[in-house]
Amino acid sequence: MLVNSFIFWIFFIAVLLLYFPIAGRKSQWQNMCLLGASYFFYGYIHVGMAVLLAVVTLVYYVLGHGVAKGKRASLWCGIGVSLGVGLLAY
Repeated sequence: MLVNSFIFWIFFIAVLLLYFPIAGRKSQWQNMCLLGASYFFYGYIHVGMAVLLAVVTLVYYVLGHGVAKGKRASLWCGIGVSLGVGLLAY
């Protein structure tokens, strides 16, 4: 799905129509809507990309809990930054 294709703009408008009614409520549903749209977008390109995004999401979720606990927060942040830079370099 290319950004300048017709199917992308249909997808984009559909996501906006789902997102904006729930965006003002300050709930986690707006984040889940965007996360689901991201998974669909990446999965439309290649299923392996959606799996990679799911794994990265899970890893950063665990790293975020490590940082939130406060013990060795700089270690968790360093791992997260290293992972992110490594994935971008790959």
